[in-house]
Amino acid sequence: MKKLTKILAVLLACITVFSTASLAAEGTLPNEETTTLTQEETTLPAEEETTAPAEEETTAPAEEETTAPAEEETTAPEEETTEPVTQPEEETNSPEEETTEPSTQPEEETTAPEEETTEPEKPEIVLPKAPTGLAVQSSNQSQCALHWDYDKTVDGYDVFLKVDGEWVYQRTTNNNAAYVFNLICYSTYEIGVRSFITVNNEKYYSEDMATIIYNSPDEVPYVSMHIKKTYAGGITFTWSNINKGISGYILYKRENNKWVRIATIHDKEAEEFDYNFPDMQVGKSYKFAIKTFVKGTKGTKYSKLYTLTLKISEIGKTELEVADKTASSITLKWDKVEGAKGYRLYEYNSEKKKYETVKTTSKLSYTVTGLDASTKYRFRVRAYYKVNGETKWCTFSDSIPAYTDSKSIKASRVSKYKKYFTDGDWSVKITGLSDSYGNYMDYTFAVRDTKIFIRYDYKSKKLSDFEYLIDLKKEKVYLILDDTKTYSVLDDEAAYEIVYSAAIMGVILDMSDAKGVKAETTLYNDKSAVKEYYTDKETGMKKTFIFYGGKPVRLEVTYADGSSEYIAISRINDTPSSSVFKVPSGYKKVAY
Repeated sequence: MKKLTKILAVLLACITVFSTASLAAEGTLPNEETTTLTQEETTLPAEEETTAPAEEETTAPAEEETTAPAEEETTAPEEETTEPVTQPEEETNSPEEETTEPSTQPEEETTAPEEETTEPEKPEIVLPKAPTGLAVQSSNQSQCALHWDYDKTVDGYDVFLKVDGEWVYQRTTNNNAAYVFNLICYSTYEIGVRSFITVNNEKYYSEDMATIIYNSPDEVPYVSMHIKKTYAGGITFTWSNINKGISGYILYKRENNKWVRIATIHDKEAEEFDYNFPDMQVGKSYKFAIKTFVKGTKGTKYSKLYTLTLKISEIGKTELEVADKTASSITLKWDKVEGAKGYRLYEYNSEKKKYETVKTTSKLSYTVTGLDASTKYRFRVRAYYKVNGETKWCTFSDSIPAYTDSKSIKASRVSKYKKYFTDGDWSVKITGLSDSYGNYMDYTFAVRDTKIFIRYDYKSKKLSDFEYLIDLKKEKVYLILDDTKTYSVLDDEAAYEIVYSAAIMGVILDMSDAKGVKAETTLYNDKSAVKEYYTDKETGMKKTFIFYGGKPVRLEVTYADGSSEYIAISRINDTPSSSVFKVPSGYKKVAY
């Protein structure tokens, strides 16, 4: 029974706390009463819950906890729910009277913590000390390197430069060293460094700043100058941009044995200058000079003078190129020349051996028409400008070759020679061939019935001429030597090589199956020629003959696999006598 009484007491206490807290939340109880009530009721039941009930819950039967307390829990709250309903009616005026007082109390509580959060933090921050040992470690005309003692209690440093009496921020560093840039030589500077620590992402600086007086070098650096280009009536000078503590540049021209200033440039970043010089002449020499200057805190100072002697070799020279071409026209274009009023295009006349005017234009291109197909031409161009109404000419461009395209014509030359390349008798003589040792020779190849004749005539008198006679019917190959008046019958291996090479040459030279020949104009050694070509359907070879002056001068062969070769300077139908198709009488047979 004691156990049940204790459990009921705990439940009653919890229900009372819950009901009272609910009323306070609804505004029926004052805030002060709510806090007092909950504190008193949460201490007393808590001791009983942790001591008596905790041990007895593990030993007491589950039936007692689920039956007896359950009935009283459903009745006790019903009695207590009616009492709180009547209490708010009596105390409705009470909260309205007290709403003003509690509203002021939280304001006092919210301001008080703010004073407590700021005031206690200030004593905790110990400001860093200013850097010690500040010194200039190295320097040049436009910068200096600073260094100071290391302090492990400092998070970083800000570097300042005094400009017009005010400190101007330069950079932040975490190291005990830093550079100061963009200084002017021949000047005195005051540089400061202030240390800081970081607390809650906020910087706290040292009260003092370490300062130093720095004197930049007094020597003013100089530059070297050269000519970038010449144009119509002017020169462009250029130099290396040093930007090492200078203020600008001064350019001079030598006139009447003294230096005359032609320009003062106050931009230290400048790298070039356009000088208007309409009276300059090709082949004449001129003198120019440049020097740098500095306007520092100590005054104005100049570098030494750099002089330049310029001999005008060209004025406004442009570049000419072929933009397009057809069989009867060539389109040329050229680069713009600064200051030019126009351009004149010239064509070389090979008969008169001089250049003649084609067109004067203000445009940058021109199409020359009425030209011959597959023909080489030469052109050049130059710009001109005006000075006080007088025409001044720029330098000629380089002369360039230009070729017109080929055009289709009627084929006739291959058919003229085709009759000599039949299945019967035919021959060809090729000049200018060379063997694998570089020895030049004339090569004669002739066919009659079942016999083939091949002759090598060397240009060098030190080498012996010789012939091969191939008798396909007898299946024999003869080597005939003119100088010894002898002949040999080759063995099978040597004979095979000669027959194989002769068969290839025969197929290459044969025109007996020349069908569907096409022709067009072309260029051979920069001269107009005729190209006639066809494809041998049996072998797949594409044979191209080049005719110059009506005679064949070149044979190009492209095989079915894409490889190619050519035979130059050939003479067709150089028929040898019938006696060459047999071993000469009186020649002695010798072993091979």
